[in-house]
Amino acid sequence: MRSKSNSGYARSVALVACAAATLAIASCGNPVSPSGGAVPGFASGVITAKGSIFVNGVEYDTGSSSVTLDNAAGLDDDLRVGMTVEVKGTIDPGSGLGTADSVVYASSIEGTVDAGSVDAVAGTFRVFGLAIAVDPTTVFENATGLAALVAGDRVEVSGSWNGSAVLASRVEVNPGAGDFRLWGTVGALSGPTDGTFDLVLEDGTIVAVAFTGTLDPGIADGVHVKVEVADTYSGGALSTVADKVEARFELAPDDGDRVELGGVVSGLAGVDPVTFTVDGVEVRAAAALAAGLADGMEVEVEGDLSSGVLVAVEISFGEDADLELKGVATSPSPAAGTFLLNGILVHVARDTVMRDDTDLPLDLFGLADLAASDSVEVKAYVDDAGNLVAAKLERHETDPEAIVTGLAGAVSGTEVTVLGLVVDTTPLFPGDTAARDAFLASLEVGTSMVALTGTIAGTVVTWDGIALD
Repeated sequence: MRSKSNSGYARSVALVACAAATLAIASCGNPVSPSGGAVPGFASGVITAKGSIFVNGVEYDTGSSSVTLDNAAGLDDDLRVGMTVEVKGTIDPGSGLGTADSVVYASSIEGTVDAGSVDAVAGTFRVFGLAIAVDPTTVFENATGLAALVAGDRVEVSGSWNGSAVLASRVEVNPGAGDFRLWGTVGALSGPTDGTFDLVLEDGTIVAVAFTGTLDPGIADGVHVKVEVADTYSGGALSTVADKVEARFELAPDDGDRVELGGVVSGLAGVDPVTFTVDGVEVRAAAALAAGLADGMEVEVEGDLSSGVLVAVEISFGEDADLELKGVATSPSPAAGTFLLNGILVHVARDTVMRDDTDLPLDLFGLADLAASDSVEVKAYVDDAGNLVAAKLERHETDPEAIVTGLAGAVSGTEVTVLGLVVDTTPLFPGDTAARDAFLASLEVGTSMVALTGTIAGTVVTWDGIALD
């Protein structure tokens, strides 16, 4: 995230070493309590690491919190990296530590992937007709990515509505058996004992629902509900018989709370102050703080709730994590918050998604658990200070493949620089100097995206391919 701030509450990449130290504590499973500056707080956002949980760069001790998952009681162990959650408790704005009293998770939808809906180029698919979008930070559980999804796969999706699709923070394939789950708003309700109504999904899709029982008294038109159904989707208009209809259990901030929201901007209006909505909460921000905002943009907003409005003191903008690195980690330094990947220095930030995807994964996984020679994959961006920052870091089983994708830097003679890595291209065009020279001549420094591929033996990378990405 790229931050703007007009207060001492701001946290930036300069604090990455503090973040790494916090992750190191987390990886040992030791809860951290806030220091004396704790205030009542509320957060909504993605769990980016566990130990207890990290949400919007804040580590929350969940040792004594209540956990609710899709309206049912759960445990701290049920919480997973990538889940979009709400947290209520206390926050120490200075230290970035907190204590959670309650954590609530609600999946965006659970069902089967619609036939013909997977579009790897656009990064989208559909479930019950609802559009789902993925990005480089989306966590895939039990799947290698969007290209691995096929029609009929049962998935549970967690994310936020971005105005045209649910932007998935997590996609779990084969999450379990039982009914499917849809969330939406009640419309055209016929009555409490004749539970026929329209379930309006986030994109406006209408699902005609029939429920034979008596609805809870609080369910009425406009109420956000969870509907459990046994039906699968075959395209076209959907009509289903519900096995269960429940009003969504959700948390909300109170006036005076320190609030940290992660989500998508909508309803942007005004000049100074600027107003908009994130995760259903109205936000007011000074024009200078909101410069560059647009509807559909991912942000994190910090501030205090006053009369139901979040008065922003910091806004962090989502970065395009379009740089990819895959290979073997060396020189991990929790104190510095860095490690080397294929010889390239990578920084870990407070909001880096940290996930162990090995055969025996650590649930509490942090930089301190990363060992030299571990196989890792990173989606990254370059921050304003020129640091390469990991937006998502996943540890995998040993893999001999090496990848570096980034903008072409300097081109000198037969060498090209990618993310600070200098590579001689002559071995990549064996016996074909004309092709090598033509490739180098085609590169535009700072504009051309280059993909390097290679193989790993121990911790030594041999580059054997280069192409425009």
